[in-house]
Amino acid sequence: MLRRGACPADDSSVPLTPPEKTKETRRQRWCTRCLEAHAWLVQPVHASTLGMFRLLFGVVMVMQAGHFADMYEEFVQAKLLLPYPGLYWLPPIGPAAGEAMLKLNMVSAYLVSLGVCTRASTVVLCATFCYLFLQCESNHNNHYILICHATFFGSLSDWGRWASVDQLVSNWRRRPSSRAAVDEPATLPYWHLLGFQILFSIPYSYGAVAKVNEDWLLRAQPLKAWFRKGSVHARYLPFGVGDTWWWPWFIAWGGFAFDAGIVPLLFSRHLRPLSFPAAISFNCMNKLMFNIGVFPYAMLATLLLFLPPDALSADPRQPPTRWHWWLFVPAWPQLAAGGGDSDAGAATPLIGPGPKTGGGLRGGGGGGGGG
Repeated sequence: MLRRGACPADDSSVPLTPPEKTKETRRQRWCTRCLEAHAWLVQPVHASTLGMFRLLFGVVMVMQAGHFADMYEEFVQAKLLLPYPGLYWLPPIGPAAGEAMLKLNMVSAYLVSLGVCTRASTVVLCATFCYLFLQCESNHNNHYILICHATFFGSLSDWGRWASVDQLVSNWRRRPSSRAAVDEPATLPYWHLLGFQILFSIPYSYGAVAKVNEDWLLRAQPLKAWFRKGSVHARYLPFGVGDTWWWPWFIAWGGFAFDAGIVPLLFSRHLRPLSFPAAISFNCMNKLMFNIGVFPYAMLATLLLFLPPDALSADPRQPPTRWHWWLFVPAWPQLAAGGGDSDAGAATPLIGPGPKTGGGLRGGGGGGGGG
């Protein structure tokens, strides 16, 4: 028995972990996590929903090019051109060159929709639209900034892998000896799909943040001014609800609740029967009440991004991606059975399409097809 203050005898049976080994184990654990994150982002998913979104987004951009058709006629009549701060060095072009750029923008939008030279067409679409948008600040629209970001990210992605002329030509040009590979499902890395999902979730989330102010929530302004008696904003609303006293309050609080909650609902696999009708109703009402250009059409097209990636593919040989049991994200791969052991190279690849057994995956990743 030890006296108070006495040191215990050295017990050699208790193993001591050297600081170097602890640091090395921690480094290996972080390396394993990074490898798992990389495997999660690059795992193959079917390209059908992103390909169909590209087709519809190209149609939306053709409509937007039609809205820009008289831009340079207005510039000629204008007495003042307002460049963006910091972009005074960007030289304006003449009417003839401007009309040519507008036509090039529309042609590139058609090519993106059809999937003809998809990556090059997307680069041209992004460059021409950004230049037209940045010509004059009087042409500013928040939705145009989103289009600039979407076309830029589209030029980095493989959204021409499905429902495109490029894919048909690629299959036709294969040698007869490799024709068997033509029937393989068209896939792309998951981060291509995830990037678009995040990009088009930002307007909803930021819309909720922008509505958190006294005028919007406590005074229903400027909605009361917009929906005054006989307002054009209420012209297409049924049953005269736009002229009632409670309609501005309903739009104020309903719009805030929608923007704040729609992103988690869209990323929930089991709440699509609630999120999709809500998103469709919201964007249709936006178009009817405020006529905010092509933005509602683009946001309706983005609902395809939140369907299972193989939802539009009729190929029964396409194996299902293993999804998280609740969220609309693939199950997280576990590369090493030991959870951070140094033998990560001996791990079983548990990413991408696979059999319906979900062994070794966290989050209960069973063999569901995402629906």
